[in-house]
Amino acid sequence: MLKLILYRFGQAVVVLLFVSAIVFFLIRLTPGDPVDIFLGEQNVSPEQRQAYRRALGLDQSIFVQYLNFLWNAVQGDLGQSIYERASVSSLVFNAFLATAELAVVGVLIAVAMGVPAALVAAMNHNRLSDRFLSAGALLGFSIPTFWLGIILILGLSVHLGLFPTGGRIGGDVALQKITGFVILDSILTGNLRALGSGLLHIALPALTIAVALAASVMQVLRGSLIAVKEEEFIYALRSRGLTQDVIYRHMLRNAAPPTVIILGVKLGGLLGGAIITESVFSWPGLGRLIIDAIRARDYPLVQGGVLLMAMAFVIVSLITDIIHILLDPRIRDGREGK
Repeated sequence: MLKLILYRFGQAVVVLLFVSAIVFFLIRLTPGDPVDIFLGEQNVSPEQRQAYRRALGLDQSIFVQYLNFLWNAVQGDLGQSIYERASVSSLVFNAFLATAELAVVGVLIAVAMGVPAALVAAMNHNRLSDRFLSAGALLGFSIPTFWLGIILILGLSVHLGLFPTGGRIGGDVALQKITGFVILDSILTGNLRALGSGLLHIALPALTIAVALAASVMQVLRGSLIAVKEEEFIYALRSRGLTQDVIYRHMLRNAAPPTVIILGVKLGGLLGGAIITESVFSWPGLGRLIIDAIRARDYPLVQGGVLLMAMAFVIVSLITDIIHILLDPRIRDGREGK
């Protein structure tokens, strides 16, 4: 396992270098100069503009800028945002916490929806309940995320007034920041008002994310369970008189690896910023931050945001591989034998 972790770590370093280079050079190919966009129509002389460009390091060659960016990033310094005039590290980290909270809650909802549905469908293969749940999963795949988010806002927020239309917490609610996660901080501080507000604000965007993800979980796990329930060891467990709950646990354990991979990939993508959902619900996450930074040609903020997005994805992928091996020792044995 250690060999695998080291191998994947090396892959992660290469991926991060590759991503950083692509983003660094492509963002500079987009039309517009960040200095001109930031200063706009201000009465600034060409000399002052050039001095500002020099202060940002934009007067150097693009390769020198990239090497400086890499060197500073290794030291934990992602630079200063041109537009926000604040530390890029603090901006992207705070946005990442918001995205991570939304992603985790969305995945939990998806698992709570998808796993029972997959179990019911697999145990009733080719029956009415299986066909109904499979059709529901297909519908979940087909619904566009932005459309679902808008419908939820119109129906549950605008017309019924049950949920807020956006944000992480009510503007009139005070919350002491400990971890940066609204729900967790509310629990740690015993702030029930903040907890209620946080849950109401995250409910609709998390549900929007969870619908398509639950459909993926249901379809993948259903197929695995159908295959597993015909295995000889299942018949052996039944012949020993074990309860159905125990048999279900054995089936889920053996059918879990493909589902874990799907969840890991989806979670890694969500941690990189659920851009559409964050935009629809005005969620101050990483995806929305990067989109705003691209519009403002804020080079340091785009670079830092995408680098953190890539780091989150490769770390989650590594953790997913480790969990997959723990669930299926045959993979570990096969790799060790090579």
